[in-house]
Amino acid sequence: MSKKYLVKLTPHDKFFFGGENTFGVGKQRNYFVKSNYFPQQTTLLGLVRYQLMVQNKNGIFNDGKIQKPKDASDLINHKSFDINDTEFSFGKIQELSPVFIANEKNEFLFPANKEYQWIDKDEDEKEINDFVFREFNKVDGESSFSKKFIPCLEKYNPKLDLPDLLVNKNLSLMKYYDYDKDKELKKDPHNGIFVEYQQTGIRKNYKGITEDNAYYVQTFYKLDKGYSFAFILELDDSIKIESQNVVILGGEQSKFKMDVTYAPDKFKNLLPNYEQSKNSDKVVLVSDAYVSNEIFNNCSFAVTDTVDFRSIKSSVNTTNYAGMDLKGIKTDVLSKSSKYNFFKKGSVFYGENISKITSHLDVKNAIKKIGYNHYKIVDKEGSKL
Repeated sequence: MSKKYLVKLTPHDKFFFGGENTFGVGKQRNYFVKSNYFPQQTTLLGLVRYQLMVQNKNGIFNDGKIQKPKDASDLINHKSFDINDTEFSFGKIQELSPVFIANEKNEFLFPANKEYQWIDKDEDEKEINDFVFREFNKVDGESSFSKKFIPCLEKYNPKLDLPDLLVNKNLSLMKYYDYDKDKELKKDPHNGIFVEYQQTGIRKNYKGITEDNAYYVQTFYKLDKGYSFAFILELDDSIKIESQNVVILGGEQSKFKMDVTYAPDKFKNLLPNYEQSKNSDKVVLVSDAYVSNEIFNNCSFAVTDTVDFRSIKSSVNTTNYAGMDLKGIKTDVLSKSSKYNFFKKGSVFYGENISKITSHLDVKNAIKKIGYNHYKIVDKEGSKL
């Protein structure tokens, strides 16, 4: 038996979720780094594992390290998530949903399907005021992809972008990801969720001496008032997890308030009723997805974006959580996984045989249970959902 919890993470201030574009060292050093919008699912798993240990009453974790490795392994497993794992095996942790956005009224927002485009209403002023749904269609002809038609998005303007949007269940609320400082975009500056915050500084070495080329610009985010990150957590019913006023998340030790309540519904029942297409069934990604490009063999067309994935790895032998072993040899410090390329949440795959498309997303059970490779099937207009 198990219990499902709604976990909400509200930042106390600005936060930073690192990706591939980090400060780095040597030739890989960067001087302009920007936070990701969302935490990775592996970050959320790490948070849950840590909280289960520190909240445990049997002294599993104390003085900043694991005191009872066998008990810790039974509770949360002895190693971090590996993308090549065939099963999700993390002790009392049974499953995590993809991360989404929640507000104070427990209204939930998810990435919109990547089928909306800005409308340029006034080219003289270069102001983009609104967006519109773009319909996938087929044009007679021979394409270079062994298709007997040419795929297109009706009325698509290649000069305008497909924005990142967040939508609620009935599509009555659509929010931009962030406030764009570009003044050419976004009519309403208060219609964004993520607020950009830039910090400049000078890096110094361990002796306090300023290094050459040490100036940097780092972009953090804040969430608009009343909004939080959220996910559904399923645990064995023999244990529970409790709310905390302060938890640490992200590469810059950002502080969050963690509220834990029982889940109001199943994750799939929280998802938006994505807008249907007239001409095709489709699959909308509600999380980032790790899948082979062979998925395109079963698609008529796709509107996709990609994101890099690399996770931080630890084990029950880790004692130095500030250190990083880039070669993956030491066991007492953290290490990084290999880099992978994921399809980004909101990507859309169209096709005549949807089950063939979803079979590519369903092939790995472990990655689904950590919150990746989740999707919603959207039948075409006139079909029964």
